[in-house]
Amino acid sequence: MLKFSFLILLPVTIFSFFFLQNGFTESKKESSAVANTLILFHDTTVATDKAKRLADRDSIMRYIPSLITNYDVRYFNQTTSFGDLSQYKEIFLIETSYDNGGELCLGTAGRSDIKNWLASATPANKRRLLSIGGDQGYNYDRINSANRDTVFSRTYCGFEFVVDAAILTFGTVIGVGIDFGIDRHIAPPVTGIAGFYPDGCRRRFNGGTTVYRYGNRTPVDTVAAIGKSALSYTTLTAFQDPRYFLNGNLKPWLQAIIFYMRGPGPDGITTLSGSADKYSLSQNYPNPFNPATKINFTISVSGYVSIKVFDFLGKEITELVNTDVKPGSYSLDFNGESLPSGMYFYALRSGNFTETRKMMLVK
Repeated sequence: MLKFSFLILLPVTIFSFFFLQNGFTESKKESSAVANTLILFHDTTVATDKAKRLADRDSIMRYIPSLITNYDVRYFNQTTSFGDLSQYKEIFLIETSYDNGGELCLGTAGRSDIKNWLASATPANKRRLLSIGGDQGYNYDRINSANRDTVFSRTYCGFEFVVDAAILTFGTVIGVGIDFGIDRHIAPPVTGIAGFYPDGCRRRFNGGTTVYRYGNRTPVDTVAAIGKSALSYTTLTAFQDPRYFLNGNLKPWLQAIIFYMRGPGPDGITTLSGSADKYSLSQNYPNPFNPATKINFTISVSGYVSIKVFDFLGKEITELVNTDVKPGSYSLDFNGESLPSGMYFYALRSGNFTETRKMMLVK
């Protein structure tokens, strides 16, 4: 589900930088607060393919301080165990595409720690996992992969692997669930660093949502980023290495997916009542609106709920809700800041119930 909002940049009061045995580690916290975001990078000290890992880390860290606050940075290899992760509300996993240095991806222990972290989440303590890397599908869902883990890839992240290197030399990722219709250009790095393997995956039909597609492929073929929302967690997996993004496209792309992680998902729904005796979809208010409005709905039976927004011609704009919902009355926000003025429709579907209403955006 999606909710559009502005990213509020909080002031930074303390920066501390230090080194650990596996490379540069940064911790950024507000005052003495415990960090609630963990950023994970490949071990950057291994000589083989080190340039790729450093380029991906530095690409991300160029913008992270301006986009989020109160975070820790750690490094991992195939033997890393993270231990207790319960202090963190969100984890950003940044994986460099397949290399020959034995780093590859999360090992069994690391995956187990993250799966346990997701499994122990609750609706009152929701968690978010953002995974970025050109070989997420290749490593975790490919049939012959030594690290195949379909509980991680399909159950928690909502994707399955289809093809390696969905784009061979140059292309675009295009916003579907966010960043609507905007092309973000990707290509092998101009520095000559080897490795350009943006995976092509398809979403699973247990909650997976298309967030970005490739310009040379359709959403029913393979897609560029997939999200999944559950009552207690939200995940988003993007199948590109950060260093791929050209001409200033990395920061707005990264900003958009952080919006998705923090705005949509379970946090985007406010519970008004814990019970309901019927299904309903209320008229948004205010209406007309500029740029934000609220949509209320009720669900009488636990189950999958979808709420989508369409333009006047019936083209799907975004999916606001895509998850299992318990009986009750709920409210969600919709922000049309990135959309032109005009008539839009929003539709609720759950079980055999469907209802559609129209709303007017006037700027």
